[in-house]
Amino acid sequence: MATSRPSTVKQSRPEAALVEKIVNAVDARLMNECLIRGIDPASRAAPPSIRHAVSRFFENREPQGELGGTLQGWSQTKQLEQSQFITLAVTGAMPRSGDPCITIADCGEGQTPAMIPDTFLSIDRNNKLKILFVQGKFNMGGTGALRFCGQNSLQLIITKRNPSSRDETRGSQRKGVGASRSSGANARSLAPGM
Repeated sequence: MATSRPSTVKQSRPEAALVEKIVNAVDARLMNECLIRGIDPASRAAPPSIRHAVSRFFENREPQGELGGTLQGWSQTKQLEQSQFITLAVTGAMPRSGDPCITIADCGEGQTPAMIPDTFLSIDRNNKLKILFVQGKFNMGGTGALRFCGQNSLQLIITKRNPSSRDETRGSQRKGVGASRSSGANARSLAPGM
């Protein structure tokens, strides 16, 4: 029996749309770590799973035992250090009284202006399908939240490519344009009504 990609459907619940954004932030962090090491994320040299990526990029080893590549084996100091690279903030009015603004910021790979139509603004493309260590595979996360973004269905995306990413193998449009803390920067604001 053949399998196919899911049809284009928007998220039916705001919680699922928010989780998609967080998943994309985690993927961006892992992609960044892969690219700054000069590894093509779709190549055989890339980690074969999320646990392998976490273990290799953040523990500097291959997964060991049941806890390898998971946060459970990390000290509180290491967890706090890494937590600073993905932030979720809620501002504006209280959710029950209406119109909060939810912002997710990550220090991931970031995108160049030329990449945005093929990443944040694309639907049903398979640009991460061959990357084994990420979760978001079908370009649904970027659009899933739109129906929960207030009366005008707007979200703001601010991104800047990490200049440390060595991804020449993935095409000239993927070259970096700059960011802080040796990482790309992505901020996605969902406002209001999420």
